[in-house]
Amino acid sequence: MAGRSGGTFVKEFFRDRELNRKRPLKVDSLDGFWNLLLEDHQRSGTGQSRLSGATASYPLFFRGQANESHGISTSLYRFIQGETTAEITEALMAKVEAAILADARSRGLGKGMSDGHLLMLLQHYGSPTRLLDVSTGPMEALFFATEGSDAFDGRLFIFKVNNERDEWIIDRDLATDPLPWTPSTINGRHARSDWTEEVSLLAPLPIDPRMGAQESRFLVGGLIRASADRNIHFQGHNNFLDRYELPQITTLSVAFHKGPTKLSITPWHALGWTIRIPAQWKPKLRERLEGIHITRDSMYPPFATVQWGSAQAGRNALHTL
Repeated sequence: MAGRSGGTFVKEFFRDRELNRKRPLKVDSLDGFWNLLLEDHQRSGTGQSRLSGATASYPLFFRGQANESHGISTSLYRFIQGETTAEITEALMAKVEAAILADARSRGLGKGMSDGHLLMLLQHYGSPTRLLDVSTGPMEALFFATEGSDAFDGRLFIFKVNNERDEWIIDRDLATDPLPWTPSTINGRHARSDWTEEVSLLAPLPIDPRMGAQESRFLVGGLIRASADRNIHFQGHNNFLDRYELPQITTLSVAFHKGPTKLSITPWHALGWTIRIPAQWKPKLRERLEGIHITRDSMYPPFATVQWGSAQAGRNALHTL
């Protein structure tokens, strides 16, 4: 097994690639960082920005993580990792996922929903799934990067799903499509071979208020694996991450390169970049997010208490008659 592992390894890998090193972006100060994201936020999904220019990609998707020592992984992967020392494979993930879906349906959840839509709801309410939360806007992702862990630097991750190859699936609709990672009916054990390289986007359910507030999308794809044409180097041009190191960085097939990459020739289905958020910036960034109405209540709308609140507001109105 490779010797490079743990939070220090993950931190060093991303620090070697972070956009903080690109001086024209001006992310070496809190004001410069905020203005960079605000520019992207205010363009409302249209046109280029300095951020999309630095990555040579558009449109972009964002994810915030409060601790820079954590790689990109799904909640299902982390759940299994915490429960067993067995090697995590596509077959094992499918087995655990099937049990989670069956349990949810036994509790009366998901009536009239496809498995894909039920997974979206389970993800947003804390159940382990293979869906990775991302946002269409940088400010929503910034909330998650700054909401806690003030003793640690956080990270803003930036993703581009490769839409330059006609033969690759970019968007999936799990309302009607079967789950692409379900073990093949041919051999009953393995997902389709093309699934293991895929990274695609899922649109959220419009009925869930959290998904709308968080400008949610999901990334979904097969477990990353090393191959001759799809590899990531670190600490030396010919020193590639191996099968044990890759999933510590990302469990999805996302290539984190040091610079822009031509989408038309890369063998990767998705590319990623990152910006480090120094711990001392977090309190001030939370204040600024509150100024544009991005708070815990707005990101997690408290609809569970809406009935009581609405009734009380009505009573108060009646008492003023």
